[in-house]
Amino acid sequence: MDKKDVMKKLGKFLAETKTGVLGWINKDGYPELRWMSPCLMPYNTDCTYAITLEDFPKVNDLKNNGKVQWLIQNKSLTEVINIYGKINIIEDALFKSEVLENLSSNLVAIWKLEDDAEFVVLETIIEEIVYYDTMKGIKERINFREE
Repeated sequence: MDKKDVMKKLGKFLAETKTGVLGWINKDGYPELRWMSPCLMPYNTDCTYAITLEDFPKVNDLKNNGKVQWLIQNKSLTEVINIYGKINIIEDALFKSEVLENLSSNLVAIWKLEDDAEFVVLETIIEEIVYYDTMKGIKERINFREE
């Protein structure tokens, strides 16, 4: 499986489930996990995108240590994609609106928190993907750092 194949599969999983689990290290050095709604943008095939409120603790955690892992799986839980990468926090208004438009139908909880809250985009620059097909016993590593 190459980068193009695994990104196509990732897009399929996200269209199907609309969610993934983001893992990062908090200020105290412990792992944190949160369900989020990531998406892909058609013009950048080496990144995933999600939004979060800028005053959430995870934003400061990610500024201090941007290394993350995503766990995304298909609806039947037979295929799993682990994404390893680094986060960029993007505050550009135009880009935020593009990502928000892409994600808007998947978001519910974030809008119930604060009407005037500002959000940021979490851009994950993918370094490696590990794909698992649990029913077939397949495990494949796809390195995004090498061309």
